[in-house]
Amino acid sequence: MDSLSAFKAKFNQKEKSENFEEYEKEISSSHFLESNILFIALDPSENVIGYGRVLKYDFDVNGSLYGSSKLPAGWYLRGLFLDNLYRGVGLSSLLTQRRISWIKEKGGNSVFCFINNSNKASIKFHEKFGFIGIEKLPYEDEVGTLFKYDFLKK
Repeated sequence: MDSLSAFKAKFNQKEKSENFEEYEKEISSSHFLESNILFIALDPSENVIGYGRVLKYDFDVNGSLYGSSKLPAGWYLRGLFLDNLYRGVGLSSLLTQRRISWIKEKGGNSVFCFINNSNKASIKFHEKFGFIGIEKLPYEDEVGTLFKYDFLKK
């Protein structure tokens, strides 16, 4: 069964917020488990309470990531989620810092993330880690920004 015991038996099958159920559907697909690196937050009883993920693209991405026009090859932070019950206690920061550190340990020189410009909370969150907006790109019916964290400039 593994893949961390089928992602902790699909988030331990307990009641979650509506948003959490949407993420559960996404990560239940075999494509997700095969193409992503997951950093999982567990409560003391080892129930999954959230996750952050990382992807590495070894080629420029054309139109397949968030519907954007073109994104550079490299490491990307993708998807960060915590159950509502565990927000506001620093777990998002821990998951993000651990993902950034892991990419550096793997020899990455930089980390990218793509954020919808209307998601002000995410922009502020990533800027506090040192991410800098480098390019505005189409995002569905809006505009998003490609952010970069450069290890070589830190």
